[in-house]
Amino acid sequence: MQSNDTPSIHLAKAAASGEPVRFTLDDSFFSRLDQSEITGGNLAVSITVSERTPLIYRVEVQIEGEVTVACDRCLAPLTLPVETCDSVIVKDGPAEESDADDTLYVDDRSGAYDFSWLIYELTETALPLQRVHDEGACDESVTQYILTSPDEDDDADGLIDD
Repeated sequence: MQSNDTPSIHLAKAAASGEPVRFTLDDSFFSRLDQSEITGGNLAVSITVSERTPLIYRVEVQIEGEVTVACDRCLAPLTLPVETCDSVIVKDGPAEESDADDTLYVDDRSGAYDFSWLIYELTETALPLQRVHDEGACDESVTQYILTSPDEDDDADGLIDD
């Protein structure tokens, strides 16, 4: 299992071997990407490449692990499990306008493709839409301001005369 932060694979070699290429990605992987949603995590990624035709590959990506995001309620770090898989087509050559949106391109003489952004996108879309701590686990110093009723706020400010 490779344990680096650049999941780049030479497609022809990976297809010829028939074996999945495995990566372990940690906090530094997410910090290097141009994104702010996922602040860290530990992922086990398995990428299997098969050649459909010369220079066209089917790539299957499986991701398992956990990531850290901000809680939607209190903004404190929240760890969520991730388990997802998907497949894409990767062509070796320049992008063509007629292809579907789910086709990726390797326009590089090395034949290697960096799967970093695909892994990030698959991980992000596998997360729930609402990301909150379990009931009572949020940061109380924040939730005390957002979980009070309007009547309690008015009483605390001295705005209601009895």
